[in-house]
Amino acid sequence: MRILFVTPYVPSSVRVRPFALIRELARLGQEVYLVCLVQPEWEASYLEEVKPFCHAVYPVFLGRFEPYWLAFKSLPTRTPFSVAYCKTDKLKTLIQKLILQTKFDLVHTEFVRAAPATVDITNIPKVYDAVDSMTLAYRRSIATSMIPIEQRLLYFLEWLKMRSYEPWVLDRFDEVLASSFPDQEALETPLKSVKILSNGVDLDYFSYHEGPRDLNTIVFLGKMSYYVNVASVLWFYQKVFPIIRQKYPDVKFKIVGRNPVMKITNLAIDPAVEVTGTVKDVRPYLAQATLAICPMVSGAGIQNKMLEAMASGAPCVVTSLATQALKVKSGQQTLIADSPEDFAAAVLDLLGNSETRLQIAQNARRYVEENHDWGKIGVELNQIYEKLLGQPENNSQSLNKKGLDEVFVEESKVNIREDNKLLQDFQTFFDFWKVPSRLVSNLRNQQEEKFPGVFLNSSDGINPALPKFYRWQDANFFVPILENVRKSNPSPNDILDQSGRIVGEVWFNKDKTEITLPYNFDLAINNLRIEKYLRA
Repeated sequence: MRILFVTPYVPSSVRVRPFALIRELARLGQEVYLVCLVQPEWEASYLEEVKPFCHAVYPVFLGRFEPYWLAFKSLPTRTPFSVAYCKTDKLKTLIQKLILQTKFDLVHTEFVRAAPATVDITNIPKVYDAVDSMTLAYRRSIATSMIPIEQRLLYFLEWLKMRSYEPWVLDRFDEVLASSFPDQEALETPLKSVKILSNGVDLDYFSYHEGPRDLNTIVFLGKMSYYVNVASVLWFYQKVFPIIRQKYPDVKFKIVGRNPVMKITNLAIDPAVEVTGTVKDVRPYLAQATLAICPMVSGAGIQNKMLEAMASGAPCVVTSLATQALKVKSGQQTLIADSPEDFAAAVLDLLGNSETRLQIAQNARRYVEENHDWGKIGVELNQIYEKLLGQPENNSQSLNKKGLDEVFVEESKVNIREDNKLLQDFQTFFDFWKVPSRLVSNLRNQQEEKFPGVFLNSSDGINPALPKFYRWQDANFFVPILENVRKSNPSPNDILDQSGRIVGEVWFNKDKTEITLPYNFDLAINNLRIEKYLRA
């Protein structure tokens, strides 16, 4: 099988998921052609790690300031900043050139940042590994008090874009993957299923350490420029660590991870705290620590560093958010606590009880062996590929007729939620920021007047001129119809249901108008009458 594998960063032992998947695919005899962005330039050194497992590697280098310019240009568009950061024509052009030169069996796209480079590819089966739901991650970040207010405002804007962009991306791939059930649940729509492909651990590399460990030493692993890790470490240090030090004054806290921001490096002023920065090998820190912590206060997906600690025999104390994607129980494979007092009590329990530490560590290792072995996960991905390639290539159906006034489909059996999700989200945000209720009421009234019951969306964002729309009366669906369509340039417009889920799209071209419905549309919607579908 010849696979074009596209990533927005260099797969490596740091970017472990795509690296491990490529390695396992190579071990299964597949030819992997890797196209990846390189930014910053020093990350090119990671290419040597992944090259042995690839048939060919095509790095695309971004200039030092290029990502920031790309993100800035996205301000007036529907593209999220984090996606625009990697949305370079160089990547897309290279992929198009490779497809013309080489007959690929399948295109695999890793993470939402790489999606713009492959969404328009046709005639080749496409797999999109979303990994996490970024809509879910940003929504959690908005409500996390440990994240500075200015960052939360930025994440709110990013969330507003991502909540429509993510479903738009999903509809343009044949198969969609996520790393956990919560992310699957956040990503799935009634007409688009998402498969779970869990994260894993290299069990040979992260072997179980049975030797002696340092006393009263707590370790945290993670990239320390990532805002979620920063917020989680600060929460632990400020709210939990002081309680622990009351009973164990000599306790040590080691923060292991590359690119620590100033808020983290400043913690090293405390003699009890060690901030390592980049290390060649994290295994010695896991082998020496009395226990590991994963006090996640935001984010989504599976925490790989937690899985690595569990595999290495370091007993873990974690928040429930860190385990939401795992099948673990508190007191068996880990200890779970959410309040500062409960988290401190769990840490103190492990520090003072060697038998409990051993039992937790052994159970955790068995759990990882059974559920998070990269070898098994690679086989699972390969099976997903084989199943996709065995299916008919045509996975969409189109109704195409210029000047069409009326289309009849069978009556709807779709369960449409009656709540207005967008308004609820706005209400949640304004409640959080303590905005006066009169302003909330005014915004709610304006939103209901402009977009009754639905968040209308198109590839260029919400039309400020308020597009006309017609109701699909039998099922409370809406079809947005833009008045001033650029006839010379195709502009995709999503069809959304009342809950904001994308169920199809309308294309306006200079010589035709086309409605595209998902592959399984006829299975989900029966006897649906679309009245006054389109006025040319």
